[in-house]
Amino acid sequence: MPNSNLASVGAELAAHLPSDDKPWWKKRNLVWLNFSLMSIFLLSSGNGYDGSMLNGVLALPHWQAFMHHPTGAWLGFVSGAQSLGGIFCYPAVAWSSNRFGRKRTILTGYIFLLLGAGLQTGAVNVPMFVVSRIIVGIARSFLAAWATFGTRDYDNNWSWRIPSMLQLLLPTMVLPGLFMIPESPRWLISQERHEEARAVLVKYHAEGDELSSLVAFEYAEIATSIRMENEFQKNSSYRQMLATPTNRKRTFITIFLGFYTQWAGQNVAGYYLSPVLNTIGITTVTKQTLINGFLQLWNLICSLAGAFNVDRAGRRVLFLAATSGMLVSYILITALSATFAKGGSAAVGTAVVPFLFLMYGCFSLAFTPLMVAYPVEIWPYELRSRGLATMWISTAIGTFFNIFVNPIALESIAWRYYLLFVFILALGLLVFYFVFPETRGHSLEEMARVFGDADEKIPKRGSLRRS
Repeated sequence: MPNSNLASVGAELAAHLPSDDKPWWKKRNLVWLNFSLMSIFLLSSGNGYDGSMLNGVLALPHWQAFMHHPTGAWLGFVSGAQSLGGIFCYPAVAWSSNRFGRKRTILTGYIFLLLGAGLQTGAVNVPMFVVSRIIVGIARSFLAAWATFGTRDYDNNWSWRIPSMLQLLLPTMVLPGLFMIPESPRWLISQERHEEARAVLVKYHAEGDELSSLVAFEYAEIATSIRMENEFQKNSSYRQMLATPTNRKRTFITIFLGFYTQWAGQNVAGYYLSPVLNTIGITTVTKQTLINGFLQLWNLICSLAGAFNVDRAGRRVLFLAATSGMLVSYILITALSATFAKGGSAAVGTAVVPFLFLMYGCFSLAFTPLMVAYPVEIWPYELRSRGLATMWISTAIGTFFNIFVNPIALESIAWRYYLLFVFILALGLLVFYFVFPETRGHSLEEMARVFGDADEKIPKRGSLRRS
């Protein structure tokens, strides 16, 4: 068995992986599964693609005129409005995921996405535009940045309505995959629908082999884990997230990660690239939207690089490397911006741009693939939806507060505001090093072992197969 498998999934699971060397694209079951999974990823990308689109429309004169040239606190509210809906709705999403299943919950969210994108495209006044952003929610996609670049010269409101309308493109494309995707086997087992769960594992993990040892191992591990969790958490609630030292550690990590991904500094340029570029002398619409377009392509490349190396490098390595790179970038961005503000040449201001790319690349390398994946990994099944909801609530609160404050701070103290993020990044580096455990090489059901839960609550290695 290759060492890469041992490092990625652990020795026990690796022993049950198929011994053939056929790539996934030659296995029909994995082609269908990956198509369905890619549909979810693209839906997430199309779920408002908010940050990159807003970066572009802030530079468009017709959007500025339509919105009556928002500045300061009002600009912050318009930019952060998309997080308000999430703050109140994520607990309902967690409940729905446990009650009705993951698939139905996703399809419900799809309806809200279509509604929000439609309202935003057809907005006839400022309140309608703000309400549509609350419905759409928060997401990013490189597509939006290039849409605003392509429509920058339209001498009417279609310069920003077309990018808004394109929010409907990806959701429409991925709808077939959403209907095809199977329900979560873990949720099916939790609902006592064991045969359906086993059928999903047989179909998608074993190419239809009913006698597959991989399916037997996975099914036994999931069923045993859920049964034991149910015994200890029969009255599962948000209070359970603070009931034990290990759950309190999980809760801290979850909330910290939610806030940190919004307070690591990327949102200063993430939602206000146009004002940031203005402070360093890059003021034309074409240059600003072009930089935004390439920035989002760069983010996509770095996100994919991080996603493909999560199991190779490990979670902690990516978190530490990304935070270190962002810290160095922000120190240089702050120094160059200060020099330009004190009478530096245009070349000094332009020199900020490559370090913006470096800062964003580092963020995308780790936080884009792990922002959701890491909290999902560390929580036991019965608290997983609540843990993820807690992460999204902290993210939404952090997003709204951060985006609301950013334009006010940028107007008041300009580059000096960057010093705050230098401090936050340095603090985050310490938290990632001393608090975040490495989860590589462990299945979801083995995570209790990583966090050191009480021995009587943890299934021993090997016992899962015997159960």
